[in-house]
Amino acid sequence: HHAIRDLDSSLVGSEMCIRDRARTLAEAGWVVLTYDKRSCGTFNGCGENAYPLPDDSLTTDAFAADAQAGVDFLRTREEVDPDGVAVAGHSQGSTFVPFLLRDDPRLQAGVMLAAPFDSVDQVLADQAAFLAEIVGPGAADDPSVAAAAAVADQVAGLRADPTATTPVAGTSAAFWRSWMDAGDEAPGVLGEVSQPVLLLFGGNDWNVPIDQAGRWRDTAQGLDQVQLAAVECITHVLNCLTEPEPKKITAADIGRTVDPTVPASMIEFLTESQPS
Repeated sequence: HHAIRDLDSSLVGSEMCIRDRARTLAEAGWVVLTYDKRSCGTFNGCGENAYPLPDDSLTTDAFAADAQAGVDFLRTREEVDPDGVAVAGHSQGSTFVPFLLRDDPRLQAGVMLAAPFDSVDQVLADQAAFLAEIVGPGAADDPSVAAAAAVADQVAGLRADPTATTPVAGTSAAFWRSWMDAGDEAPGVLGEVSQPVLLLFGGNDWNVPIDQAGRWRDTAQGLDQVQLAAVECITHVLNCLTEPEPKKITAADIGRTVDPTVPASMIEFLTESQPS
């Protein structure tokens, strides 16, 4: 069997996002390894595991190292073809996919789901502006808008002042800088990758808007190994939202599972990229 190593972001809905994709891939004959990020545990209600609360030395390099450890583990399994391992990352996790592929040429392929092209400081600024747009005239007095804008401003301040050490949103300056560095470098690293890569975006993704796909498309010009795809209705957690106007959304408009187009696209891509 071939195998896929699945990195994911710790967002609301990500459990569904991971579970549904893993189940569909397994039904198609893939061995799927998923796990909780080390920033996800009982300490923040994100996972039921024994992970300790990360200290201030944690950077995103640890996430990439954990992903590679997962790849190495899969290659020890009797049911896995060691030359048929692929990696898939969602949101923040997608940022590490080009690095993993570049640094481990034995990997078969990579999938980048809801991948931000811009670094996290710009993504946060865009998210805060979009939230204010949704709230409308009362945005200036809305606590959620103010909180989002404050985090975006503080992270931007870390880029502007390389000597700043003040944590942002309870997370160390070193972590935020490592995340910004990875985001800055990822588009260039994609050009160094020889394996097939699929980038998949959603038309109703408000965390990583569809215009990010255009930025990746421009970067991937001339890279025959890179494919881009979009599903008009899917959100950041890959379910289908049939009402694109935020203020008109009802419960009936929100898909409760990952849209089948997503795992189907992954399976088709991964099958085509299998070694002959």
